[in-house]
Amino acid sequence: MVPMPCIELGRDHKVSLLAFAKQSIAHGLQFQSPLPVDLAVVQPVLRQPAATFVTLHYRQQLVGCIGSLQATQPLLSNVVHNAHSAAFMDRRFAPLEQGKLVGLDIEIAVLSELTPVDVHSEQALVAFLQSGVHGLVLEYGEQRATFLPKVWAQLPDKREFLAQLKEKAGLSADFWSSQLQISSYTTDSFSNLLY
Repeated sequence: MVPMPCIELGRDHKVSLLAFAKQSIAHGLQFQSPLPVDLAVVQPVLRQPAATFVTLHYRQQLVGCIGSLQATQPLLSNVVHNAHSAAFMDRRFAPLEQGKLVGLDIEIAVLSELTPVDVHSEQALVAFLQSGVHGLVLEYGEQRATFLPKVWAQLPDKREFLAQLKEKAGLSADFWSSQLQISSYTTDSFSNLLY
């Protein structure tokens, strides 16, 4: 079963979200905070609750990726917040510098709702997964990690995809437990390279 997208976005919505993401990063460079937005004056679809990830590349190198898995904010607010966080708060990378704003590639992924995956073995999970389609969340106690569907491009083998995701969550590559909680989702992803 493939989760359904939460929000149907047209080309103009995507172009607008990408522009807001870039403005939020520019605002952060000047004021050290995300861009304030007035939801009353934007298209209704941008006010719908949604979870997003914002990924930033500069000269084809990843320089930030931050997101949320639950739709707790309006779509536009979530994008503006995550764009700022990806640029300045991803602990894996140095905060973005002014000179990198021009030439920055911004990708936004709008997530579907998380759908619990009820499987009792890794073999069943491998059979369930659709390469290139499913994003996956693994949770075990306090340990949690996710891979967006685009990670399949680097890890097309289902077992390797799962092994790397488990290691990202701080678990061993061969870990399995009946207490492991698994959820899947899909994304509507778009970038300023396409628009």
